Amino acid sequence: TKTVVHIEPGRSTESLAAFYEQQHESDLDSIESVSMDGSKAYRVATEEHVPNARICFDPFHVMQWVNRALDRVFSDASSANRRRIELSSGSWRKVRTALRTGAERLTDQRRALLDT
Repeated sequence: TKTVVHIEPGRSTESLAAFYEQQHESDLDSIESVSMDGSKAYRVATEEHVPNARICFDPFHVMQWVNRALDRVFSDASSANRRRIELSSGSWRKVRTALRTGAERLTDQRRALLDT
């Protein structure tokens, strides 16, 4: 329904489990997907109480993880290959932006950068 249905204080397995435990078994059986951040506590509670539901991580946190991973790759590559690396930090930002852009929205310049 894209509507908040419950707010429970805390960010623990127990706080989300309390919500699930208030629901009827038939309601839990009808849950197809659960949107959440990447909290292990939330995953544990959801997997226990709604084992057949698909867990969907929110895009904000997914992109945060992707950006951190890309930064680590660039940092590791530039440390290991100082002489061979051809990307300045400014160019790296352009590459990272191109990697984050949907394929249908890539400009010719960004597509060429990714191809390179």
